[in-house]
Amino acid sequence: RGASDRVARRQALAQQWLEHGRLLEAMARDRPFLDLFYVAPTRIREAGETLTMVKLAHAALPAPVHAMGAAPPPDRLLHFALPAELRLDAESLEKPVFTASFCLTDSLGAHAYGCGLTVLDAADDGSVVLWGAVMLSSSAIVDVLHTLLLSLAAQRGPYGLGAFDRVERPISTTTHRLALTTRGTSLVFDATLMATSGVPSAFDRGVPSTRFRTFCASAAAEVRGSAAVLEFLQGHHLWSGVSLLPLCKALRWSGPELAHLLLCLLTDQRILLFSSSRELLYPASTALQGLVSPFKCQGVFIPFLPFKLLQEEEARTLLNECAQPFLIGCERALVDAVGTLSDELVVVDLDSGLIRRPKVQAPALEKKALLQMRCVRTLCARLQEAMGDLVRFKPAHVQAACLEFVFGFCDARGRTLARTPTSGAEEKVLAAVLESLGEFSSEVSHRFGTRVESREMREELARALRSAEAGLLSRLVERVAGEGR
Repeated sequence: RGASDRVARRQALAQQWLEHGRLLEAMARDRPFLDLFYVAPTRIREAGETLTMVKLAHAALPAPVHAMGAAPPPDRLLHFALPAELRLDAESLEKPVFTASFCLTDSLGAHAYGCGLTVLDAADDGSVVLWGAVMLSSSAIVDVLHTLLLSLAAQRGPYGLGAFDRVERPISTTTHRLALTTRGTSLVFDATLMATSGVPSAFDRGVPSTRFRTFCASAAAEVRGSAAVLEFLQGHHLWSGVSLLPLCKALRWSGPELAHLLLCLLTDQRILLFSSSRELLYPASTALQGLVSPFKCQGVFIPFLPFKLLQEEEARTLLNECAQPFLIGCERALVDAVGTLSDELVVVDLDSGLIRRPKVQAPALEKKALLQMRCVRTLCARLQEAMGDLVRFKPAHVQAACLEFVFGFCDARGRTLARTPTSGAEEKVLAAVLESLGEFSSEVSHRFGTRVESREMREELARALRSAEAGLLSRLVERVAGEGR
């Protein structure tokens, strides 16, 4: 009997690993989807202790459990959902509920947008319990996920969240030793985690109540019922799923600074946004990319890069030596760990609103040269008028100004960045080729879509066509910018 139990446990573990590797791919096939994972409570400060800063070891925390017990979590989900460092001082515990949005990408290029909830429950004896929840969706409805998670936190009692003793079936408790670090000093303390002997079911591993599972099922059903609307929004060039307010506020309502970042993104520079607030990174990065609509960042786009997701050397290589243009949002702690950043980066401090420009850049992109162009001066004036401050902020006007500038910037016939309407032979050729490529892309996509059923092959063709068009556009932009000096 003992041998058969071990075999059963091995088979169950192997099945979990197989499901673990295919989770995002299954999510991509079952669009639209919405999933909810629960992070069981863990005591991170014992009664009588006076810790004010804790660094979490994500590998030592309980793995997130699917609310319906149907699937394992994506790899390293806790790195995105929970912060690497937690402050436990009185000021932080006054606002113990916070969230962070992120985006996961699988090997096929399918996206899963998520929002993680972190809750700190402080007791009268000074102990602090950490628990959380994570929602994933195929649509970039991060504001909706944020609202749903906050509603769960506000009603944690009825849902049985954050309590060790509120589970559907009686379970035993075991004591584990968790190693944490605070202010450079290693700490080891006991943490009571929920566990059972044998292969635990989803309920045994901490799913709190039937009402919690009903909440997840109802939310998922609402998302599936709104499939047509979500598909329309997801395919619309002017919808990014986030507000422009966090980005503009971080830039201190400066129109010229926003115009500079827009130009940096259009000219394929490497842009790094960082902040000490995890909640700010995803909306700021995504909003900036949305301003170059209908185009997308053709290089590396990571709206939120968690602190401990990469080793320090890996992060240093990514940020300083990446050969592709990128737009990355990361935590301030990661920038501090990396140390010196390359002089070629455009570095944006979202906490102070300061932008560090590259030490050496093309003469056409120097501030003095840019301000001599009427289109740039017009963009700065329109942005400043639309941004104003929090009271006079007009996000639709900001988006309209950027959209008009982007179309003019990349218009082969408009000559936006040229001071004189000179006609270049190379530019005319590139414009003609670009127009022909657009017609060719539409025709090939139509014929390929009617004859080939494989979704992956159709998406691969679309990426190849977009890549070819982006290459021509980049040559065209370089030509226009070079003649506009």
